[in-house]
Amino acid sequence: DIPGNVWENNQRVTYYYLADASVPNTFATDVALYPNPTTDYLTVRLPHFANTRLTVYDPAGRLVCTGMANMAETRINTETFPQGMYLLELVNGNRKECRKFIKN
Repeated sequence: DIPGNVWENNQRVTYYYLADASVPNTFATDVALYPNPTTDYLTVRLPHFANTRLTVYDPAGRLVCTGMANMAETRINTETFPQGMYLLELVNGNRKECRKFIKN
């Protein structure tokens, strides 16, 4: 059994989100997403991780958008996203992490 939060989508794929911030090769607490829930824009704050690839997936695991964060704060335009929960994947070198956000 893996500790943390579990989320399952309608394609019977299970994702595990580890709550332990001591897991190596993650961004841990340095990442902030706000406002969450969001309506127009989601701000991603990465104070120590420039050149991070950001990828947004919908609950079915489909790619919604992708781009690079080259500054400490990056805004993602969510105006055209349907309402629901999304997964933001952050990748920088060997560091990888996923965060959930809600679009209202």
